[in-house]
Amino acid sequence: MKEKFNLIFEKKRSWFSVYYYCSTKSPKHEYTYLASKLTTMHQIECEGLIESIDDAENGKYYEEYFALDADAASDNDEIHILPPNIIIDKSVTISFSDMKKLLHEWMSFRNK
Repeated sequence: MKEKFNLIFEKKRSWFSVYYYCSTKSPKHEYTYLASKLTTMHQIECEGLIESIDDAENGKYYEEYFALDADAASDNDEIHILPPNIIIDKSVTISFSDMKKLLHEWMSFRNK
């Protein structure tokens, strides 16, 4: 799925930590927003967004705007759940199914 959005998953080590980054070499500027969003999302946020997407797909209650951890997010961060899509930072629209696949792929990469 990352190939569809021209994303690159990277793992970098320092003396004391391991860092995970998502970047893009795409000429499409909106993919930078997507890469940045994935980089800042923790495992629990990825799982929570998948759960919110599932709720929206199944007609259950969900928050229209998904909030990231306040420590990692800025005031400009926005994940809008607008069935049948996710809209990130008012710039990139991704279908529910593609977003769930991408989140699973990102979590799998981080858990290797």
